[in-house]
Amino acid sequence: MLENEDIIKRKYTNQSLLRGLTIMEQFFKSSDTLGISDLSRLTGLHKSTVHRLVTTLEECRWLRRIKGERFQIGIKPVILGHKGGDQVSSLSITHEYLTQLRDHLQETTVLTMIINEETTCVDKASSHQRLSCTSEIGRIYPCHAGATGFAVLLGMDEEEARAHLERHELVRYTERTVTDIERLMERYRLEKARGYSLASGQVDPGITGIAMPIWFPAENTYGSLGVVLPDYRSSQKRISEIVDEMNKTRLKIEKAITPGLTSLGEI
Repeated sequence: MLENEDIIKRKYTNQSLLRGLTIMEQFFKSSDTLGISDLSRLTGLHKSTVHRLVTTLEECRWLRRIKGERFQIGIKPVILGHKGGDQVSSLSITHEYLTQLRDHLQETTVLTMIINEETTCVDKASSHQRLSCTSEIGRIYPCHAGATGFAVLLGMDEEEARAHLERHELVRYTERTVTDIERLMERYRLEKARGYSLASGQVDPGITGIAMPIWFPAENTYGSLGVVLPDYRSSQKRISEIVDEMNKTRLKIEKAITPGLTSLGEI
């Protein structure tokens, strides 16, 4: 009877899917990026088969190309893991606060975490007002430009923040983008002291971002809470209003996701 069950299982097993999952498993076993040759050696599959499967996984955002033929885990398995029912996952807790902040401000709100060294949008609540920038889940924010990515650095000490910047390519996106490390560290010290990051037109022209750092204990990673809006709605008065509301939301989130916190006064 057992042999018959095994025969039936083999009959309905999709070999391409099985091989694709075997490839994905290698990334969970390794902390490094992997290339086609590495994956062929680890799985015993021919390089041409690995290349075809990896290309498909990259297109579906299960894998992400780093440089040349090197790959690492993409955003899809990370997001799926968060949505998979893990009761202590921060994302199962924070979305309500993100949407409440969106509804109160009537602006797009985003939540990021560092995943595989990249500041990644893991959740968002879109404003009903038109916004000419892309903040989709899975988007990678540069750590040196804009507010949403830079705010993550504010949760780090100065040495760690500098090291994080030095590990990344500092791309110039617009004429307002700063790529000099020393100038970026000056910005870090200023914004860390005031508790939030503010930037306009450094990545997306005409867009202002405001963001605050958040530590996610369950995921053991840095992140940020951000609001993005058009420049024409970003008066000083409006920015002050947003900062006040963001700080209230940040405190609520930190209380909700941090074990042992029972009141805002303990934060």
